[in-house]
Amino acid sequence: LQLSHDYFQGDSEDITCCVTVQSHLFITASADGGVRQYNSSTKKREWRKNYGEGITCASVDSQGTIMALGFCSGSWSAVNLSTRETVFEQKESTQPITTVQFAPNGSLLFVATKDLSALIYRHDGSHRFQRSARIGALSSFVISTDWDISSQFIRGNSSVGHIYHWSATNGELVDQASVRDVNWATCNCRLSYEAGCVAHSVEGITFISRSLSKDILAVGRDNGSLRLYSCPTLSTTKKTFSRRIISPQAKPSILSGLHLNMNRCDFRVLMIYEYKLGHPAADVARHLGRAFGIDCPCERTMQLWFRKFASGDFDLEVKAGRGRKWFLDEEVLEQPLMQIQRPILVS
Repeated sequence: LQLSHDYFQGDSEDITCCVTVQSHLFITASADGGVRQYNSSTKKREWRKNYGEGITCASVDSQGTIMALGFCSGSWSAVNLSTRETVFEQKESTQPITTVQFAPNGSLLFVATKDLSALIYRHDGSHRFQRSARIGALSSFVISTDWDISSQFIRGNSSVGHIYHWSATNGELVDQASVRDVNWATCNCRLSYEAGCVAHSVEGITFISRSLSKDILAVGRDNGSLRLYSCPTLSTTKKTFSRRIISPQAKPSILSGLHLNMNRCDFRVLMIYEYKLGHPAADVARHLGRAFGIDCPCERTMQLWFRKFASGDFDLEVKAGRGRKWFLDEEVLEQPLMQIQRPILVS
């Protein structure tokens, strides 16, 4: 028996962003300035190049020909993906670039910096970028953006939870009523219609991204776990899957079994949310029992909790018939999700 192995150099620093080029190609960029393109079909790296300084963000245009890279030095550049050469470079600030995002039409690029400013560039197709609008006087810097499918509006989230909507024509703020029915091309903003339920109920979110099919929402957390939700997310427990990817204490990638990665605080929010959605206590108890076994709260306990919620008491401790207090053990919440035969809750 002969075994063959393919070895290649990985990133020496943290991976800061990952962008899709085509359905089977994606690019990662890291804090050491390295950029690598991988093929998910062949499961191999196709090329790598170092651009000399730490990369904070990246975006690829709709044609998959130009990639914008934002650097921690406050500059950004456009790279031709066929030659991997820099074709345009611009210095915006002494502060890091926080986000870059191409519009769906490929002719507009949004660039934001940490010095509370943002810019919109127009791309003419010949590797030239011209500034078309400047956005200033932000109360906090922008960390994520989305374009609408017509490339007329931009949605942004700030570092302190502000939501912005701008016109791509002049960079002016627009009323939320104007974008109420807008169809967004991506979902990178955690404070949005598609992901607002997750942002409200899940702590430690580091990124959010929507699948190309637009029906799955991927959520990364600072504890090294990745969760998948249906999109738009109407419940944080319906069709929820989770995998612990990276140990929060260690840098090496440590794969483990499929887990829910919940604590008592998460579980309390989950129960209150399902109560407010109007799900019957019996259904909640039944599906949790299928997921975690006999250690989970029974139907009677769940009904007690829901009655307490109705009276305004949102504590998760109840007294059992023999007078002892019952609460969910955190070890129970770490049971493998593989045991679940169906989504935890039904709508």
